[in-house]
Amino acid sequence: MEKHVKAPATALALLLCAMASLAHAQPAPPSADQLAPPVERVLNQLSLDAATRTQLRELLLRQRAERQQADAQMRQRHRAELAALLTQDQLAALDAARPPPPGHRRPPSESPR
Repeated sequence: MEKHVKAPATALALLLCAMASLAHAQPAPPSADQLAPPVERVLNQLSLDAATRTQLRELLLRQRAERQQADAQMRQRHRAELAALLTQDQLAALDAARPPPPGHRRPPSESPR
C-alpha cells in the first residue's frame, strides 16, 4: 500500500504565489494542457505521489480555464457597457489610449501620441 505524503502548507502557499504572480507577469503558456514552467517546478518539488500530482495539475488547469472564461465574459460585458455610452469614434480613441495588456507590446506604429 502506497503511503500518500501531504504537501506542507508552505509549499502549497508558494505554488499559489507563483501562480498569482504568473497571471500578472507573463503571458499564458502556449497550450491549454500545460502549466507555466515555474509552476511545474514547484509541483516537482512537492512530495506528491504520481496520482496526486496528476490531480493537482488537472485542478490547476481547470481553475486557469475558469479564470480565463470569467475574464473573457467580464471584458465582453465591460465592452458592451462602454459601447452603450460612446460613439464608435470615441470607443476607438479610448482603445487607442489604453496601455497594452501585461505581456503584450504595441508596435511603434500603434503607440498613442
